[in-house]
Amino acid sequence: MSPTPDDYLAALATAEQLVEDIAAAQRLLADLDRQRTANREALTHLRKDSTPKTKGWMDMGGMLVRLETPQIIQRLLKDQETIDEESTKARNTIQAKFRQLERLQQSNVERVRQFELRASQS
Repeated sequence: MSPTPDDYLAALATAEQLVEDIAAAQRLLADLDRQRTANREALTHLRKDSTPKTKGWMDMGGMLVRLETPQIIQRLLKDQETIDEESTKARNTIQAKFRQLERLQQSNVERVRQFELRASQS
């Protein structure tokens, strides 16, 4: 059975959705990288310039909490692990969607070839 124009349009819509998903995952990855960098800077500052008994302020979900330096460091390290896990998931999502998009584009090339029109010579 040869593909219909509706099949071709459906494949294009699917490809567009995949591209949007890839772009969203890339934006998420960029945001996670910013968070990772900010956490790393905070950890460096706390390790260099603070003593274990000093207290500092930490933003925890929109709420400022005063904690001792070792507790802040521990929470930042835990956040780093969470960010790393989410980054890995986002990268895997990007790779999977990209592979799916490549397969779809290869099948689209075959569909387009079937719709090629040739001018008749008179």
